[in-house]
Amino acid sequence: MVNKLIYLLVAILCVSCNDSKDKKTEKQNIHSGIKNVDLTNTTWIFHVSDACIDTLVFKPNQKAISYDCELNYAFNGEYSFIRDTLIVSLKDDSHSENNNKTEYFKDKYLISGNAISFLGSLRMSNGQWKEQRTIDNVKIVYRKVE
Repeated sequence: MVNKLIYLLVAILCVSCNDSKDKKTEKQNIHSGIKNVDLTNTTWIFHVSDACIDTLVFKPNQKAISYDCELNYAFNGEYSFIRDTLIVSLKDDSHSENNNKTEYFKDKYLISGNAISFLGSLRMSNGQWKEQRTIDNVKIVYRKVE
């Protein structure tokens, strides 16, 4: 009886250890595809129109610059990855009509080969991140400059 109880405990322990290893491997696989993407010193462009090109520039130390051609302004910030999503966190201090109040926002992108597709944006409002409305019929895809 005691031998059966010990065998059962060892079997349960082995199953839970293997389950933990499987979850760890699964978690690494989720991140491995995006983790291997090195954006350092790359430039990406999106043609808003023939005369207007938005630009994303990725610098060393996770720094980023997002140039908005319609505003003729370069936003400075940082970038990071959450699972398979690129997050570009930027500071908006371009609007003098807001009493020079600085606003913060996060743009979300999906990287696929030589394309970065815009997914949406969050804006800091009253100390909380809130989803921004975007134009549904406009697909924003940046292409890597070689």
